Amino acid sequence: MNAWLQSALQALLHTIQNPLLYWAIGLSFFTVYHIRKEQRQFFGRALYNSVKTWSHTFVFSIISSFIISVIALIFGLVFTNEIIVVLSVMTFILTIGYRLQFLSATYILGFTYLLLLPTHLNFFGDEAFYLMFSITTLIGIMLLLEGHHIFHMKTKHLSPEFRVSLRGAKIGRYSFEKLLFVPFFIFVPGETIVPFFPVFSFGEGTYTLALIPFIFGFSYHISKDLPQVVTKKLAIRTASLGIIIIIGSLLSLAFPVVNYGVIGLAIIGHLYIQVSSKVDERSQQTAFLDLEKQAKLFWVKKGSIADIAGLQIGDTIIEINDQKVNDVDDVNHILRDLPPGTTAFTVENYLKEIRSFVVVEPIYNYQDFGIQFVE
Repeated sequence: MNAWLQSALQALLHTIQNPLLYWAIGLSFFTVYHIRKEQRQFFGRALYNSVKTWSHTFVFSIISSFIISVIALIFGLVFTNEIIVVLSVMTFILTIGYRLQFLSATYILGFTYLLLLPTHLNFFGDEAFYLMFSITTLIGIMLLLEGHHIFHMKTKHLSPEFRVSLRGAKIGRYSFEKLLFVPFFIFVPGETIVPFFPVFSFGEGTYTLALIPFIFGFSYHISKDLPQVVTKKLAIRTASLGIIIIIGSLLSLAFPVVNYGVIGLAIIGHLYIQVSSKVDERSQQTAFLDLEKQAKLFWVKKGSIADIAGLQIGDTIIEINDQKVNDVDDVNHILRDLPPGTTAFTVENYLKEIRSFVVVEPIYNYQDFGIQFVE
């Protein structure tokens, strides 16, 4: 027990000296600042509190760190010091210029794998396989975490914007991005003898613990479909890829050559997921296009009358007080000419489900209602 405690304390001290830890802290501040800045440009104010964002991410980080560390220690996953150094350098490179779309664990760990593969095969021989297995297994686990986080993205995490497409039409687009800090313990060949029960053995079986200040993230622009539809698809595809990578990594225990295919599948699969979420603006196949003129809600202000009534992004107003709504202009025209009293709305959601509700508060335009269209 003393060996475990001593090794863990040494790992913590080494992590405090690791510049990647402070790079992660700085990036987290910049990410929240960047998101709030985008929201101020669209709404004139930030939509959510920085402290709440950090606290939510902190809880996720603690739970994820514990899960990954337990898996890594039980299965005896091993990193060499060379892997840790290259991993840190790769993280610095991929975050230069604040390009979170390249900060997926697939790319950080995948490129580290490819860079170190020749060295490990030449100098570690058969033991190199256990290092490669450790990397691919962690990629699969991180993809599951990434998919979980995408699945639970809320409207408040989106940054909406209007932009002009390549064909000159105004389209509505949502951006969502996240930076996650998930440190985890893993075995490193060293001087401290730590007893454990791994599936494998590496070298002479002399190990110490290392705490990796791992950071990863994602960034997507959504215009092809409604955000609630796209995020669910992205989450399912990302998690499915993670499961496939874990299965492939486990198969490589019996057939080591499979591991090389697993890393290629991870990188190409994640690239496909990112590309598939993009839209060809020349074809104008977008969810929100000003040329359509439909009264389709691009945004619902939190706490507004519309929000309390249960309206969501993508709902289309089809009637107001039994008067048909053909386009966005009809909404304000009808509301402006209505006599004082209750207002009945009929809306259709993206599943083609129709519902009606009544609002007793006075509404004179859709801005008072708390909604916004692409126009």
